[in-house]
Amino acid sequence: MRLFVAVPVEDALAASLQQACQALKKNGLSAVRWLPRENWHLTAFFLGDGFSREQAQVIADRLAKGLPELSAFEAPLETIDWFPAAERPAVLAGLFGRNLMLQALHDEVYQALKELDGVKKPKNRFAPHISLARPNAKKIDLEKVGDPPLPMTLEDAWLSVDHVELWRSVHGPDGVHYECLGRGDLAPG
Repeated sequence: MRLFVAVPVEDALAASLQQACQALKKNGLSAVRWLPRENWHLTAFFLGDGFSREQAQVIADRLAKGLPELSAFEAPLETIDWFPAAERPAVLAGLFGRNLMLQALHDEVYQALKELDGVKKPKNRFAPHISLARPNAKKIDLEKVGDPPLPMTLEDAWLSVDHVELWRSVHGPDGVHYECLGRGDLAPG
């Protein structure tokens, strides 16, 4: 099974993101497949594929002990733009830039799980983002997408981080959905 540790998007931020997505749709952003609201999350730590139910339970149990070295915090969403870059877009995403608190969260989750079977040190630099839409084609021609106002800045859009959740990717006939397998709380802020 494919597992990752996520920060769910709470209702206040989701409302801001939904308004931004509606504005982008009205301004001509096409050639993308919008992801459902229930799939929005920030991946704090990607674990990968091949985990058994037993391994998932061990990870969930470890997360249930919490992340006491890190206090709850809020992270400002900087912009909505193509990710990882406009030259090679994989997703349209809410981007957090080089947020030190989100980096600390990523590092803390790794520290909590690194001794467990199947958990590997990340190879890529952590780039916190919330995926909102995917291009319909493998290679998207930005000239034909329309002229949306990208990058788009959101005023007063914050991600509240007081816990993380272990999520499992579930592939079905109507796409990918996520199942929560466990939760770990941060220290009160």
